[in-house]
Amino acid sequence: MSLTHRDLADLVAALYDAPASMPWLYLSNPDANVYMGLIRKGDYLIVTARGSFSFTDWWHDVVAPPIDPAGQPAIKRVHAGFYSGTPEAWDIINWHLNPLDKAVFCGHSLGAARAILLA
Repeated sequence: MSLTHRDLADLVAALYDAPASMPWLYLSNPDANVYMGLIRKGDYLIVTARGSFSFTDWWHDVVAPPIDPAGQPAIKRVHAGFYSGTPEAWDIINWHLNPLDKAVFCGHSLGAARAILLA
C-alpha cells in the first residue's frame, strides 16, 4: 500500500473538520496539549498532529523561550511551546507502535513542529 501527500493532508485536515469521520486507532482529547490522531493504513502507523486552533495553542506559539529538554540528548535547543506535551504524546505513540510498522509523522503549523520532534 502506498501513501500520497494528499492522503496525509486529508488526515491532518480531518483533525480540524471532522475527526469522528475517520477510523482512528487513537484520537486525543481536543483539549490535549498535543492534539493528535493515530491511524493504521497497511503497515503504516500514521501520526497526525493539529496545528494552532485555540487560544492555548496560539499561546504555545508565543511562549518562545528556547529550552534544552531534560533527558533528551538528541534534541538540542527547542522552542518551549513546540516541545510542550510531546513526551506524553510520544508515550501514547510508542504504546501503539509495532516493531514492523513504518511510522509516518505529519501535521500542520504547530502540529508540523510537533510532528518533527516526535519523529
